[in-house]
Amino acid sequence: MSFLTYATPITPRWRALQAGLTRSGEDMLVYNSDLPGQSDTMAADESGRAILDRIRAGRVDGLIVAEAALQGAESELRTLGCPCIYIGDLPKPLVDSVSTDQSENTRLVARHLIERGHTRIAHVTGPHHLRMSKPRKDAFEGALVDAGVPIIDDLRFEGSFLAESGRRAADWLVDQMPKHQPTAIFVAGSQMARGMMGRLYDLGISVPGDIAVATYDMHNTLEDLRPRLTSVGTKPSQLAERALEMLRERLSGKETGPPRREVIPGELRVGQTT
Repeated sequence: MSFLTYATPITPRWRALQAGLTRSGEDMLVYNSDLPGQSDTMAADESGRAILDRIRAGRVDGLIVAEAALQGAESELRTLGCPCIYIGDLPKPLVDSVSTDQSENTRLVARHLIERGHTRIAHVTGPHHLRMSKPRKDAFEGALVDAGVPIIDDLRFEGSFLAESGRRAADWLVDQMPKHQPTAIFVAGSQMARGMMGRLYDLGISVPGDIAVATYDMHNTLEDLRPRLTSVGTKPSQLAERALEMLRERLSGKETGPPRREVIPGELRVGQTT
């Protein structure tokens, strides 16, 4: 069994897959494409294709792919000769996929901030070259427009989904405070939010006293942060466990029909930061 991920494999998603395979006496081979570290679409495409070439050369019973790990090379999933499950929003029904509704999840957190009275809201997006950044950005800004809340271009910062860009975003946010006076910020990924929270603390910025913070993602690594972050999404372990079930259904022959697409509902967890 192989798992193709786009970041460090020691994640809740990875642990859930490992636990499920260990219980049944199966092994897992992990490939890491590290795509958030790539700065452009071409590099991301080449990274994904290189990994697929290695998988074709080996003996793999099944493959589970984490979202963004194969951006630009998804069409090649049909050529691997083994069942494949994609965790995330697959553009076309090439193979089975399981995901959460990123747009609806993001609208949930946007409405939450608006209901708390925030009208000057900063926004840290994901990198423009990764497809999963767009539904979060569009849904968040769409919710602001629907509520009559202005979108201020100077209060939008493009991050990389990595913690380092969250720290840079914190410095950027502090620079914007005198002119634009934002009262809240939405961060499009949990690693960025962790980096931001640490840097804001170092800069003497109180959360939520000086700025309210909410993030996309339900990673259990957020449980260590204080104050507790308001977050939205679906637990990575839920997605991983369902992906493993779907893969086993293909391997056993229980499921032989056309590619399936399943969506697991997300939830908003209101913490102490909003």
